[in-house]
Amino acid sequence: MLNYLDTLNIIILKDLYVKKSGKTILHDINLEIKVHDRVAILGPNGAGKSFLLRVLSADLVPSFGSYVEIFGQVFGKTRLSDLRREIGFVSSRQLFWFSQKDTVWQVVASGVDGVYGASREFEDFEKDLITKSLDNFGILSIQDRPFEVLSDGEKRRTLLARSLVTQPKLLILDEPAIGLDIPTKLKFLEQVDKLSTIMPIIYVTHNLEELPESINKIVFLKKGTIFAQGAKEDMLNSSNLSNLLDIEVEVVNRGGKYFLLH
Repeated sequence: MLNYLDTLNIIILKDLYVKKSGKTILHDINLEIKVHDRVAILGPNGAGKSFLLRVLSADLVPSFGSYVEIFGQVFGKTRLSDLRREIGFVSSRQLFWFSQKDTVWQVVASGVDGVYGASREFEDFEKDLITKSLDNFGILSIQDRPFEVLSDGEKRRTLLARSLVTQPKLLILDEPAIGLDIPTKLKFLEQVDKLSTIMPIIYVTHNLEELPESINKIVFLKKGTIFAQGAKEDMLNSSNLSNLLDIEVEVVNRGGKYFLLH
């Protein structure tokens, strides 16, 4: 029997449209994400995944007529800057968004305000949050080291610490494991799986083998709209992925890990 809390929606999208420079990027998006959902969004390049994540992370206001509700707060009736503090965001693109002089501490601290580069003086309680996040991800001892000289694994742990410094209710990950070698990638995914036991996650990737084991819902995005959605076991098969990608592929499930063969 489902717990009542498991039936609650944390995200509701209705008739979502996003237009830029007269071009329709997203259209007819209808999606509900519940407390117990651990979601992966899959789709080819140009499907609109990045724009959808910008909406879900309260970084982009969609076109008129769209309905977006996150944690009970409706776009147009709430301050998005406050809502963003409740959403952690990690992207491989963030690796290039910091100054060469930024230290690990500064990168993590920048997550307090959701900016890239921490320059203001922080309150004591904010410093405590930063220190706690550094410690949680095992990077407290390297807090004074320049971000640019870190190993790939240390950089990803730093980005995770940054995304969680405000103790958000949701974690969004946009192709976070790109460029990692296999051992480092496996350790990173273990961390993500642990985090998914305490909060919902939304994970975007092109590689099925990267999907955290905790993922239980799959959303296919194609040509700017939701092509299909459902439980992981129902969605990840050769027929569905071939239709999504418009190319004949084979999906193999080996002990709960999925692989895409062509």
